Amino acid sequence: MGSLIGQGIVGIALPALLALVLNGLVLRSSALTESRKWPFIGLIVAGCFVFSYSVIVGGIAFPPREATHWLPFIAVGAVVSGSMLQFTSGVIRSIVRLIAALATAWTVLQLQIFGRWPLLISVEWLVAVTLILFATSRLIEREGAARSTPTEILLGMALAAGFGGIALFLGGSAVLGQICGAFGLVLAGLTVLTFFLPPAHLGPIIPLIYVLVLGSLLLNGSLFSDLPWPTSGLVWIAPFGVLIGPPAMPFGKNRNVRLLVRGLIVLVVIGLALVALFLIVQPNGNEY
Repeated sequence: MGSLIGQGIVGIALPALLALVLNGLVLRSSALTESRKWPFIGLIVAGCFVFSYSVIVGGIAFPPREATHWLPFIAVGAVVSGSMLQFTSGVIRSIVRLIAALATAWTVLQLQIFGRWPLLISVEWLVAVTLILFATSRLIEREGAARSTPTEILLGMALAAGFGGIALFLGGSAVLGQICGAFGLVLAGLTVLTFFLPPAHLGPIIPLIYVLVLGSLLLNGSLFSDLPWPTSGLVWIAPFGVLIGPPAMPFGKNRNVRLLVRGLIVLVVIGLALVALFLIVQPNGNEY
């Protein structure tokens, strides 16, 4: 029991606290323009995720031998790709996003599906997952910027990641559940910081990290464990609840009310995801 508590403190609480402090320093920094703060914040989020992963799993496997072994590399790759999105535009931006989505889909699918399923079905899966990741990251970034504040977007992502961890744990993916929960705590800390230190925009880096990391976690849970697809789908779409309603104003009088209402919408969708989980499958405590 003591080792489990120690692992929880070091692997979950410590990265979240570290990210909270470091992200707070970056957001308060006057030496960096806002557009240049987000690459540092993305690096902090990814670094804390990698640290959490290494503690919970017991290290980082290289070269990766399973789909889950790619998770820390996906997080770091998302920072690099997101930083390129931050400072590019037009067709190049779309190409970078597509490559990031395709690489992530390949890491999850190639070791398990290719060679086990017919080639055509495997390619269809690869294309479908790539397009979903591509479209979701683009939608969160663009529509989120137009209709929601950075705090609202981050709240939706933090709730989805946090409760996604609970769903993964109850669906039989105990290790992935802890990793996802730790990721949700890091995003929750960033949400709190942006509430008190509101930035003008969120940018593409954090949404891309969120989409690629959570997408990989949910795919692993549904493909290789007992997480039901309806649960994964509902958790996946839950953050879009913050897009409902007229565009938000960062410093409007109803800012707190809107944040609460949009957070409740996300929680309703997540509640439906958990209901689907309990109706479809019984928790069984698999390793992943």
